[in-house]
Formats: sequence, structure tokens, C-alpha cells
Amino acid sequence: MARPKKEDDHRLTESEIKIMNFLWEIGESSVQDVLEHLKSTENKEYAYTTVSTLIRILEKKEVVGSRKKGRGHRYFPLVAKGEYQEKEAHRLVADLFSGSPTALIRRLLGSEDISSEEIAEVKKLIDQKAIK
Repeated sequence: MARPKKEDDHRLTESEIKIMNFLWEIGESSVQDVLEHLKSTENKEYAYTTVSTLIRILEKKEVVGSRKKGRGHRYFPLVAKGEYQEKEAHRLVADLFSGSPTALIRRLLGSEDISSEEIAEVKKLIDQKAIK
């Protein structure tokens, strides 16, 4: 009997996020293209079967889809990057900051090197949110 799906079933691992970032950037790819991208950007070697397995897991998590092309498959994101980022940001606030976005922002402003341009952008976003 299959186990029931939990919310965490859709959380992505570090390796899965690397693959998703590549798919979000280019839109559609083969396993071989993903493998070559990972080899060129990581200090870690991935086997073809590992990348293929990770992509199958992403399909099971319903964040990647596929279509047959010739003898192989092409893979593409089913979830937009912004949608995934928003979901994970909400989860982060809920899980680590007791539901307080202010606590997260305070932590980021206190611990990160933030340029004056980024601070101006954050102020602008806050002003826009306050108007709504």
C-alpha cells in the first residue's frame, strides 16, 4: 500500500534544487544536458544514473514533467521558480521564525552584507506593501 503524501514530499533537496535552477533557467533539458551542466558548475561528479534518478524523483514530486523526444526524454519544470520560492519562504517563516516575517527580515538585515541599493529596494517593497 502506498503511503499517503505529506507536505514535505514536495520539499527539494540541495541536488534537486540545482537541477531545478537549471531547468528554470533553460526551460527544457535532457538528462545528458543536466549532467553536463552539473559537471561544469559543481566541484562534484555526478553519474548519469544519479541525475536520471533525481529527475525521476522530481517527476514523482510533481515539480518536473517530461515528454518523449526520439529515443530519449525532455524534462521541464511544472512549478514556476517564483511559486516555489514563495512557498519555501512561507515555510521558512512558519518553521524557523514562529510565523513572523519581521523576525526573518531582522535576522537577514543583521547578519548579511546588504548594499545600499538592496536596502532601497527593500524600503520600496515595504512602502508598496503598506499602500495596499
